[in-house]
Amino acid sequence: MRDTPDPDCLDSRLLDEFQRDLPLVPRPFAAMAESLGTTEGDVLARLRGLRDKGCIARVGATCRPNTAGASTLAALSIPPAQIEEVAAIVGAEPGVNHSYLREDDWNLWFVATAPSDADLAASLARIEAASGLAVYAAGLGAVVAVMARTAVRARPSDYAGWSVAAGVLWWTVTVVAAVLVVALHGFDAAALGQLTVPFVAGFLVQVLLGAMTYLLPVTMGGGPATVRAAHRAINRAGTFRVVVVNLCVLLFALPPGAVPSWVRAVVSVLGAAALFAFVPLMVSAARTSLAGRRAAMARRAGEPVPMP
Repeated sequence: MRDTPDPDCLDSRLLDEFQRDLPLVPRPFAAMAESLGTTEGDVLARLRGLRDKGCIARVGATCRPNTAGASTLAALSIPPAQIEEVAAIVGAEPGVNHSYLREDDWNLWFVATAPSDADLAASLARIEAASGLAVYAAGLGAVVAVMARTAVRARPSDYAGWSVAAGVLWWTVTVVAAVLVVALHGFDAAALGQLTVPFVAGFLVQVLLGAMTYLLPVTMGGGPATVRAAHRAINRAGTFRVVVVNLCVLLFALPPGAVPSWVRAVVSVLGAAALFAFVPLMVSAARTSLAGRRAAMARRAGEPVPMP
């Protein structure tokens, strides 16, 4: 009576013994089965199971490196916490058959193939950009988590706080969107171009104006009362300005044609006005600070306090 082979042992032998020298006969899987002491149907079922579990990607021919097209062995240095995420990005590239982990600073290795050297360089560039963005996004996530916990403990209450909070939110959205675009479509200029307004107006401008709104009165000084008065001056209509600016950014982030052109025009004018309102409010806050400092100097000198 023929002994029943150990299933786990057969899977291991399938992976170990037939990576090379697959039988070149009309029924190669039958020849493999005979070598393993099992049946052709069992071999086919095991290979399908190994593929479904992700142990193998495919069973097929592979050309010797650089005999047809172009190929190279490449490596990435990835933080351990992002290995799985970046490995998925690498594996999604059509020219990558497999990747593997090594215990080294350059810890994720893979073989990339392409029809030509130029196509290979483009493939590696896509992987480099997408994986770099993924790691950046993971670091951004850690920063945003800390900021979110801080915001829960001390909720924003003025223009400065809400503007910076909205800016960080748009920063997160644009980075995540860029990772998805590059990973799924490569450097799609049109898709990435849609992220320009959210990144520039949503993130950069709002964080800059929010920081200046907080720092300008503090920097000009004049005592606690004067700083508070300057803050009130520069934070006027703060909630309205933040809402209008972010509504404008949201509409410009939508695909062209999603909203009527006249709506975009009206909202863009309101958004620009809300942003440029910072200038006269800044001047008003500066005048308040200057008046407060002059009053403080007059009190110290024993002179009459000038009227604002």
